[in-house]
Amino acid sequence: MKKAKWVFIAALSLVFVASSVSAAPPIQIKWGDALPKSFSYWPAMVAYKNEVEQKTQKRVEFQLFGDGVLGDQKTLIESATMGAIQMFSTTTSAIQNIAPEFQVFALPFIWPSPDVLSRFLVGDEGVYLLNLLEKRGLKVISWSYQGYVGIQNSRREVRTPEDLKGLKIRVQQNPLMVDTMNAMGAMGVAMGSGELYSALQQNVINGISTTPQLLYSMKIHEVAKFYTPMMMHSSAGMLLANLKFWDGLPPDIQKVFMDCSNTWRKANADYCLDDTKETSDRNILNLYRKAGVKVTEPDIEVFKQRTIPVVRKHREKINPEFVDKVLKRIGYKMD
Repeated sequence: MKKAKWVFIAALSLVFVASSVSAAPPIQIKWGDALPKSFSYWPAMVAYKNEVEQKTQKRVEFQLFGDGVLGDQKTLIESATMGAIQMFSTTTSAIQNIAPEFQVFALPFIWPSPDVLSRFLVGDEGVYLLNLLEKRGLKVISWSYQGYVGIQNSRREVRTPEDLKGLKIRVQQNPLMVDTMNAMGAMGVAMGSGELYSALQQNVINGISTTPQLLYSMKIHEVAKFYTPMMMHSSAGMLLANLKFWDGLPPDIQKVFMDCSNTWRKANADYCLDDTKETSDRNILNLYRKAGVKVTEPDIEVFKQRTIPVVRKHREKINPEFVDKVLKRIGYKMD
């Protein structure tokens, strides 16, 4: 009888412990994105959210905020660094403002293919960049190929540097990109991603330099009918978390987050590279043509030669030793 009593008490204790665990509130995660929901980040965020919540049995709960409702990419970086939000999606182009070495992605015409970029991200130099961000209070959960940068403008076809003369082309808020655009023959205008559509309508700018997928998602083809796939910069999408928040997560939940990182990476990469999707690099050009956009193939080598002085100049500003390792790794030569 005494034994049965202790078995009953032990069972009751287990029930109490189990109910206490199940009653624990889920970990709330505020996740921001500055870009339109029609871009790849949003569906990738939804897929990642669903998988992580399912695998953690709802021990974590995501609140997703897209369309820039929590601010632009610069604001999201600052908010996550301070801990006001726990996670955010962004690009290497935005991160370079807090870690100059990330400007290697913006060096003009050094990335010959998506495969080269993807291998770089998981190589020694890519790991070095991840460690830099941890020193700045951010944890990289995943990153992914995000496409090449081209130029869309409202004035004329662009094949040579002479065709860019007199055009005001928006670039990201980065002196390297301004220098690149100026070296190519245009006037680089540094602007954030908001209000670009109206800036074109009002002739504040004549064109925009970014990936074709983002241009299409912002409906820039409605007001700018000339697109040139320059492939002058590349970019990687990034999924980051506040490091203090990350370190406070239980190890088993951290593992789920990392195990599911491939879901976020693949959703983004497929957006640009999977030709069964209309947003792939190849298919987006067909969408442009159907929308009445004139797609013009440029003389890439001429533009590349024009920008070699930009690579030399910013090599010194970024981190010469690191840049040299990157250029050697990918086979770019300035001679």
